[in-house]
Amino acid sequence: MSRNRKPLTLGEKLRIIEEVEKRNEATKASIAHDLNIPESSLKTILAKKDSILLNAAKFGLNRKATKDGKYAAMEKALLQPLDAGVIKCMKQKYWKFLVQRRLAGMERKQLDKKLSAVRLYRSGACSTSEAAVPVDDEPEFGNLELPGSFADYVGADDDVAVCSEVSLDDIIEIVRPDTAGTSDEEEMDDAAEASADVID
Repeated sequence: MSRNRKPLTLGEKLRIIEEVEKRNEATKASIAHDLNIPESSLKTILAKKDSILLNAAKFGLNRKATKDGKYAAMEKALLQPLDAGVIKCMKQKYWKFLVQRRLAGMERKQLDKKLSAVRLYRSGACSTSEAAVPVDDEPEFGNLELPGSFADYVGADDDVAVCSEVSLDDIIEIVRPDTAGTSDEEEMDDAAEASADVID
């Protein structure tokens, strides 16, 4: 009696293919009976032997179903740019987060001992030899002196000429100087006098 049909893993299918290759002279029916699988399943496995070998190498032996998709090459082409840009961006954000967390801990004087020891050791910034002496890369940095005091620095631009803030009315007056002194009432009085002169 054959067992109930259930999906076979790629590893089981590979063992079946190996068994068939060992027993080259036996019939497919006897091999299927000995392996406790239906003969039609054995024929299908042998017909798809190349695909099973390729998928076993690609996906592993514990997978039961493998499909690349209908347009595998197109999917790969569409996902490839994501692999380059998105993953790089994610790594940058992660490292930025780690640095910010580290700086915040330094400000609070709460250093993460595990993080600092592992990160410094792997980065090569921490030497394992006891004879390591700190090297001063910038010997002249400690000898720098400021040319003046802080008060001189703050008052450096006190002598610079500045102008007051210009309002919208000031701008209109600058642009139209001829109408700056007159108002609407004066213009109406002038128009009334001119019309009275014309009537007389």
